[in-house]
Amino acid sequence: MLEGIRGKILNNARVVLDEGDTIRKIWMNPETFPHINQTISVMSEIHPDLIIEEYEGEQKWIRMRKIDYNHSSTRSYEENIQEYLKIREIRLTRMDPFVLCKQDMSPNNIVWQKSDGKPYLLDWDQMYQCHWKDEKDYYLKSLCDRRWQTAYGSYNELAEKFERMW
Repeated sequence: MLEGIRGKILNNARVVLDEGDTIRKIWMNPETFPHINQTISVMSEIHPDLIIEEYEGEQKWIRMRKIDYNHSSTRSYEENIQEYLKIREIRLTRMDPFVLCKQDMSPNNIVWQKSDGKPYLLDWDQMYQCHWKDEKDYYLKSLCDRRWQTAYGSYNELAEKFERMW
């Protein structure tokens, strides 16, 4: 894959390639992502139809089906965060007394397939590990941050909606 390139990749580089009908995401130094295999397993559990192929060697990569989508802004705040909250139902995220939470739960990382309106969560690089007692605070902080406020309203408005859905 990296023929002709000499040297060593020094950081947590990721490359996303558009291959026509598919997208390939490559982690150049997968060891810099401590939960990458578990993260991909959670992603596969949520989106079993998305990953076509997976490879692990010096690099790790997955080939995914390309999605024709609408941005999250075409849906309500509640519809969007409900999809992120579903991650909590995945058994792989529960490691008593710890839980794994998806990092970067931004409005830009959820899309809705045009053909049937099915949601997809994107940017599965890392999971955040916290004690189960801190899980709600992590979700609240992530799903009411400035990115969500820019799209959907004030922190207080979003926090109130979040509380109802939790």
